[in-house]
Amino acid sequence: MASAQYEVFICHRRNDAADLSIGIHRYLNDQGIPTFCDLIDDPAYGLGAAIYGLILATPVFLLIATNGAIVSLDDRTSWITLELQCALDARRHVVVLDLGAKLQRNVARSTSAHAQRLPRPKVTFCDSAPSPAGLRTLRDVVRAELPLKLDEALSDITIEDVVAMLDGTLGSVPPGSHVSGFANELSREITALQRAGADGNDVRALADSLVGACERAVLRRALVAGVVRALSRCGKNGALFATDVRPLWPLIHASLNGDSGLATRVTRSAQGFLVIPLYANVQGARIKELLRLHVWLPGEVGLERRSGLDSFSIHAHQPHAQSWILAGELCNQVYAVHELTGGTPTAWTLFQLNWDGTRKYAVHQTASTVTNTNRPVQVSIETTAHFRRGQTYEVPAGEFHRTTCPLADTGHGAATLFFFDASRGWEEDAPVVGPANVNMSTVPRHVALDPAGWADAVDAWIRQ
Repeated sequence: MASAQYEVFICHRRNDAADLSIGIHRYLNDQGIPTFCDLIDDPAYGLGAAIYGLILATPVFLLIATNGAIVSLDDRTSWITLELQCALDARRHVVVLDLGAKLQRNVARSTSAHAQRLPRPKVTFCDSAPSPAGLRTLRDVVRAELPLKLDEALSDITIEDVVAMLDGTLGSVPPGSHVSGFANELSREITALQRAGADGNDVRALADSLVGACERAVLRRALVAGVVRALSRCGKNGALFATDVRPLWPLIHASLNGDSGLATRVTRSAQGFLVIPLYANVQGARIKELLRLHVWLPGEVGLERRSGLDSFSIHAHQPHAQSWILAGELCNQVYAVHELTGGTPTAWTLFQLNWDGTRKYAVHQTASTVTNTNRPVQVSIETTAHFRRGQTYEVPAGEFHRTTCPLADTGHGAATLFFFDASRGWEEDAPVVGPANVNMSTVPRHVALDPAGWADAVDAWIRQ
């Protein structure tokens, strides 16, 4: 038992968190994340002092912060105190699950130095019976922050994968870009690699050797899209995968700095952040796969505040989505949205989203519009979670959420790789929540900004 490999260690107080701990243990293990809970894995306390070795060997230490658990920290000999001290001293990734949003009050009452050292909670459950959305949020938070091994990831990318991603990479650049002049030549180069039995690392070497900047940029983006797609499919199959994708950044950065011929557009999302498309597989005006770089500005200086878009910040996506944090910090909130019947008056209604006056999605849009459907809804927060660089979270198709960029101590914004993948889920009706007294709202999308300049800004944030 002591030699078992775990990714998560659950620290809890048996008297008030036994059922919750068992439920979380079962859920995380079912999701392919090996998790230790003494109630299941060591019910007779057979490990004893060897428990400390297990904590040292486990990347994530999950503390279920019930009232009793924080009170127990005042006792220097309690198991919770000793386990937490071990985790903090060893610099484990301590994830605090705040039950009932009472942690701050309980910590203020505690005399324990360990309580004062606790990081702020990354997940809050409103009660001891978490919703499915709450468990998914917890899963996203506790996933081990394993750095991506780029050489290994690229070695798993076949030439067929690159060819498949190449069309989508070309599809992410606007019409009129200078792609026709080199697309055929690039295809010939890749075909030669395919005959030689090459893999993604050989394609990276080819990209480095090409004379044309556009060719280099396209190949690098195709490689990035291939790796991200593979990571997404690992999540679909419940397998563990790297959550820290910063090793991909040099390829992305270089591709945006060599972008002049591709004329990649920087546009503003209706949620306020800046969008740089890297890969797009859109069939029949429906998203199959879409990879974008999102650049968030912090707090009150962000575009989402200056544009007054906050009233429409709660929204759902048609395809499943996953976000990998490259720099900064984001706060993601999941909402329960229930449609009301009988004409019940409410402050919120559902809005239908259109792009350039149609329901057909296009990568390069000039505006998006939401129109009131007059369907009243009741809205409440289910979970709140904070994610930092090297972490990832998922947004299932049709799930209502709101993401913001808090003003971090660093003063800079945040950057994420955001991947839509319809193979992991699709909801045709993915509305936006907005104020009932508004009929329509339109947001212009195009921003006349240089993608290379924003790539340089993100690069500086990542290096800090």
